[in-house]
Amino acid sequence: MVIQVQDAGHLGGEVRAAAETLKKRLATAETRLRRLQAAIEAGVDPAALAESISEAQAQRTTTQHDQ
Repeated sequence: MVIQVQDAGHLGGEVRAAAETLKKRLATAETRLRRLQAAIEAGVDPAALAESISEAQAQRTTTQHDQ
């Protein structure tokens, strides 16, 4: 399959955009985990946050795998 030069440039832009999206998703997941940890340190029952922590960890793991 032959890709025209103009299409190749467009694909490069898409790759960069996808990488940036993954970077933002990872940062969001890590920020959420830090906030949840801060809530636990402030006295919130960890059991009350277990589902949120699991979701944030799953998002982080999935995003790291996709990079």
